[in-house]
Amino acid sequence: MSSSAWVGIRPGCYGQTDTPHYAYSEPGLASAKGRTACPGSTRTSINLSVGYIGWFGERYRTVSKFSQNTLQSVNSQVKSDCRGTGTQTWRAISNHSALVGGQTNFGRTSSDGRFSC
Repeated sequence: MSSSAWVGIRPGCYGQTDTPHYAYSEPGLASAKGRTACPGSTRTSINLSVGYIGWFGERYRTVSKFSQNTLQSVNSQVKSDCRGTGTQTWRAISNHSALVGGQTNFGRTSSDGRFSC
């Protein structure tokens, strides 16, 4: 399951955050992906972070990763050490932006996934 949203009010632009999951190819890591796409834009960006939700609130073990592209779309992936956390609900959050005609459009998406590390 993933979350999508329009980036700003520009038709055809979107941001998406995929469900965080256990990175089987890299044991001990949680992984999340996101993307921003906007036809006609001169620059797109995504700021993606992943963390887990515990009884004490959200805890982000990974500094957000910022990715930018001078094209009309950008993809990003972030990974977090999940060793010793047991079974948790993980949340990935993406902040999206797209520059179109000198105006920057913003959006935010998120997605949750529950798994054991």
